[in-house]
Amino acid sequence: MSNCNINDGLNLNYNLPPKELVEVFLDRAGNTYSYKGSDKKVNLIIFLEYFKFKLAHNEQAFITKLTTKYSHIIENSEYQSRRKGYKDLLAKARKEQPQQLLISEPAKIDKEIIVGYDLESLAPEFTQRVGYEGIFAFAISGHDTILKDYIIERILRELKYKTERPYRKIDVRLYATDILTGGQVIESKLKIYNECQNIVDLFLPEICLDIVLVIWLYDIPEKIRQDMESVAINFCQKTRREVHPFISNKSRCFVIIFANVGFEHPVNGLTSLTIPKEFETTSLLQWFRGRLKQLELEDYVIEQYLLRLQSQHGHLIGTYQELQYIISELQRGNLNM
Repeated sequence: MSNCNINDGLNLNYNLPPKELVEVFLDRAGNTYSYKGSDKKVNLIIFLEYFKFKLAHNEQAFITKLTTKYSHIIENSEYQSRRKGYKDLLAKARKEQPQQLLISEPAKIDKEIIVGYDLESLAPEFTQRVGYEGIFAFAISGHDTILKDYIIERILRELKYKTERPYRKIDVRLYATDILTGGQVIESKLKIYNECQNIVDLFLPEICLDIVLVIWLYDIPEKIRQDMESVAINFCQKTRREVHPFISNKSRCFVIIFANVGFEHPVNGLTSLTIPKEFETTSLLQWFRGRLKQLELEDYVIEQYLLRLQSQHGHLIGTYQELQYIISELQRGNLNM
């Protein structure tokens, strides 16, 4: 404020809550500078324009009211020139020292926006293979977090978009010990989880509901992956025989997804969906900048967040987690970083 030559004579208590401080400031500033020289009035309006972006959205109206009163100054060439000068100085200063990000209120943004980003190969692969009725089996491979929170969620979203029906998702987890046990290990797990006594039970009663069964495969060593493949093939073949009569001409889908956590192993008869190896940084930054601009954040705040994403170098897990952290911060609001 002193740099703008508007601090003298106001006698403000800067420890007041922001809303009360704004009210007192506007009252005293208006009385002090309303009829003084144009130089001070220009500096005052420039200061207020920048100051209002540090406030909650509902508190900015106080600033807008005063700046509207001096609209004739804002249209003046002296104001425009000086404003550009201050903007250039601020930009230079921000490059020279780290900025403190101030987010005064929770932002309306959801982590589910990540699910809708990219996956330009996986989404059409899935929707082209899955129909409006029938049994469909897929295989995916990757990191647990990416598969659970990103890939599976996108698959569920695409399924609902296509069929326009509700679905029920069931998770089953298999380990090396389960594979070595052999037999109907998947059905056994479903019984343990109290999901059903027989796979057909999932389709009773006959309601218009799709079933998505995700079979998670953890820590399967290479030497028994052939056994794992046999378990998958036998389950799919048995399911097609037993379930088909219960969904034929019923407009229902049974989607089976074998999720290989931490390893890749294609299985005959299953459609392998393409999982990206990394994020394309340029496209990601362009997409996320647009999302942040919709929240009406200051440019320097947006650039700080984009810098954090860029520093992950497109690494799939690191970038995804950084996106989640940023969105969590925006959701919390009232944050000083």
